[in-house]
Amino acid sequence: MKRGFRSWELEFKQSLFEGFLVRSCELKIARSREGIEGLREVWEPLQWNPYGDLDYVLWKYAQPECTETPYVLLVHRQDQKPVILAGEIRRMPIQFQIGYKRWKGPPLKTLSIQRYGVMGWPDEAVWQAVRDHLEELLIQKEIEAVFLRGFDVNQAPHTLSFPRLPVTCTYGTKLVQEHWLVESPEGLWACPTSAGIGVFLWL
Repeated sequence: MKRGFRSWELEFKQSLFEGFLVRSCELKIARSREGIEGLREVWEPLQWNPYGDLDYVLWKYAQPECTETPYVLLVHRQDQKPVILAGEIRRMPIQFQIGYKRWKGPPLKTLSIQRYGVMGWPDEAVWQAVRDHLEELLIQKEIEAVFLRGFDVNQAPHTLSFPRLPVTCTYGTKLVQEHWLVESPEGLWACPTSAGIGVFLWL
């Protein structure tokens, strides 16, 4: 249910955003370059990856060959610092895999969120609110699939459940890969990550 938002630290042009109240969290959604630009004061202090750099993101969506549509969630809960989940909507085929055998299904209108698009420190309450919102998008058929990719296997996206969706509509890919990170002069540290986890709703 859409509701009004109380005043935040930043003043937003309300016409650029959609506002929702989900659980104890307030969500704002930007679907345009103008909306993303309006998040600059929040975004820039949180960005940590070149692919999530605000100016790069704005440049990407300005290219004429770009077919993706931005879908950025700004999540705020009580007195906690804001969290940004920068995703995009694009056509993606479902990919199934058993062992080394892979199959591609039909392309679906998919909301894709990469690990580097998560900025800030989302806690369990934030992830639950995001889960509820994504589930509602699927049920209302605004999108046909959700794909969360590249998150560590011990992070919250791998524990999300979608109780309002039939079990047959859920498909998770959890292919573990190993990435080496240099933490300090003491040596290299291995960080296990997952190739992705997806949730799909068949129409």
